[in-house]
Amino acid sequence: MTPEEGNKKVDEALMLLREHFESVQILASWTEDGVCYGSNRGAGNWYARQGMAHEFIQKDRAQEIGREISEQMPKPPPDDDAESWKKP
Repeated sequence: MTPEEGNKKVDEALMLLREHFESVQILASWTEDGVCYGSNRGAGNWYARQGMAHEFIQKDRAQEIGREISEQMPKPPPDDDAESWKKP
């Protein structure tokens, strides 16, 4: 798919979504013959679109950091039922 074809598809999706939503922001990428292309389009309130994009990035970053931390945390022994401290 050429960049022009990709942009056309994103524009079509944007117009379809725009009928139903106040603000829409689309980020898309694809690889063709080893070259990475991208398209980004938006419609509606620019400030809302900026906020959505920032929230997306922050949420994704926080989830990734949380996943990495959980992988580094020591795992409890298999027989630990988390209630063993109550037992005499």
